[in-house]
Amino acid sequence: MFKRQFIRNYSLFIIGLTIVFIVASCQPMPPAPDLGVGGIKWQYEVSYKPGDEGSPAISGDGTIYLVANNKLHAVVDAGNEGQRKSGSWPFGGLTQYDTFTRPGLQSRNIDVTGVAVIAVDERVLVPAFRRDVIWDDKNGNGELDSLDEHIVEQKHMFYALSADGEIAWEVPDMRLVYPPAAVIDGTIYAIIDNSLYGNDRKLVKLSSSGSMQGEEVDLDFAGAISASPGVGPEGHVYILGRTGTRKSDLYRVDLRSSDSSQWVVGEWHVELAGIVRNSFAIDEEGTVYFGAGYYLQAIRADQTEKWPQKWFNTTFDSSPALGENGQLYVGGTDGKLYGIDTADGAQLWNPQSTEGASIMSSPAVGGGNGRIYVGANHGNVWAFKPDGTGEAWFKPIGGQLPGSPVIARDGTLYIAALDGFLYALNTEATGLADSDWPMYRRNTYHTNSVQGFADSTTWKTVYSRVFTKDSDLELIHQYRDEYLLDKSKAGRIYVQRLYKHSDEALGVLVENPELMEEARALMAQNRDALTNVLQGKTAEISNTKEVLSFLDKMTTNSKGQLKELLIDVKKDMQESKKLDKPFIGIKLR
Repeated sequence: MFKRQFIRNYSLFIIGLTIVFIVASCQPMPPAPDLGVGGIKWQYEVSYKPGDEGSPAISGDGTIYLVANNKLHAVVDAGNEGQRKSGSWPFGGLTQYDTFTRPGLQSRNIDVTGVAVIAVDERVLVPAFRRDVIWDDKNGNGELDSLDEHIVEQKHMFYALSADGEIAWEVPDMRLVYPPAAVIDGTIYAIIDNSLYGNDRKLVKLSSSGSMQGEEVDLDFAGAISASPGVGPEGHVYILGRTGTRKSDLYRVDLRSSDSSQWVVGEWHVELAGIVRNSFAIDEEGTVYFGAGYYLQAIRADQTEKWPQKWFNTTFDSSPALGENGQLYVGGTDGKLYGIDTADGAQLWNPQSTEGASIMSSPAVGGGNGRIYVGANHGNVWAFKPDGTGEAWFKPIGGQLPGSPVIARDGTLYIAALDGFLYALNTEATGLADSDWPMYRRNTYHTNSVQGFADSTTWKTVYSRVFTKDSDLELIHQYRDEYLLDKSKAGRIYVQRLYKHSDEALGVLVENPELMEEARALMAQNRDALTNVLQGKTAEISNTKEVLSFLDKMTTNSKGQLKELLIDVKKDMQESKKLDKPFIGIKLR
């Protein structure tokens, strides 16, 4: 079964003449079973402790990744039990290499921190602190003697781990202050501070292989940074800082260009109504939502407030989540879940108490039933209906729930508790809600980016369903990243629109095998055009009539907003052909 994110990465090429080629590679999702409410599927010991941030991440193959007790655990849901994933898991802890019998590395201790973030290539990103004990062979004789020196090397590290728990790449001497943000083109944004006293914070841009892109951006102008960077729909990076004592500040920087001299830093800034103690949510219009002290605020991309500042009789330490129909959900320190209409900031209900416990956990909004799941500090998981009524839905034995829940595609909810266990719970949800930001850090990958992805397997696994040659896979990936996302405004818009409807497009192709075959044939015919686009050469296709016919068939078999998107794509293609202008880099003949 292929995951929704596959399709979303996949969807980039679907635009216009490629709109169907990519989606074609996936299989349809079966309907989620009705699993009931609140039952425990299993619990898995991870030695979760106070100080762990505790929100699990889920990769495309369904692996649950959780940082607990300074290790990164990888857990497989086997139905009635959680199992340690095969490979070198968990990552971290103490490794003894030799017990003082010869020079060299004697032991290595790796303390993993923060939360796991899964990149577009399915590698798991985590910061860590590494401590090596070494016998330095001073005279080079390969034996321990009185001349050898016992040394300890300590450094902060940034790791990318493969699915088997091995290190794919590492960046030494990079201390991440908060978990990074990951973008669909492979870019990683991180806030680092390598100074002795923790007062020299910088924003860095890394490639998917961990190499630095451009220069470090000094964040002195932002004061004390208080959250991970977040990425908006146009690729801008949002940062929460604080230069005063009573209020936070929201900054936006533009690091999209490959030329760092073109980066725009420090010009976009909004002073907020209070202190933001967690993080934010971003919608696809670029509006940023957060709790600031006693206020809930929404700042548009043009730096104006979406609604007048609204005071509440509580502060907000929870990050907000967005529902499918314009709702904002956030927990208060008064132990209540608040629902807000994002159109005008109006309160949707008189909030119900969760028995007096504060809510620091960020809500997760379920698909299908629209229920909002959140952990309260007294140890209950609460399930709220869309009308704001809720019930104490699950309580682990002897453990509070400071972390945030995550909902998998089959509706299973995962959450860690201070009794040391990761819990898998049954829900009636059909995965996450189809909204712009339905959970902590936006999705199961924890990308913290509207340009991110969710519930995916690797793009290669998806594309290989249609394209068997590695060269074709690399070509599509390159066209997506280097042209559609980087150079084509229309391409970016199509991609953002299609993200929400990739499942429907997938279903159309699978239910109509003749369309799947037609998509493959069109890709084979138009491969050279994509190559020419990337090489800066004139690119054209001679089968425009066949592509438009293909879009007609897709439109006939589609409905709702997917149908509207296909109609718009066809109109744009026809207009480009009429004016003899390239359509997403390609002339239509």
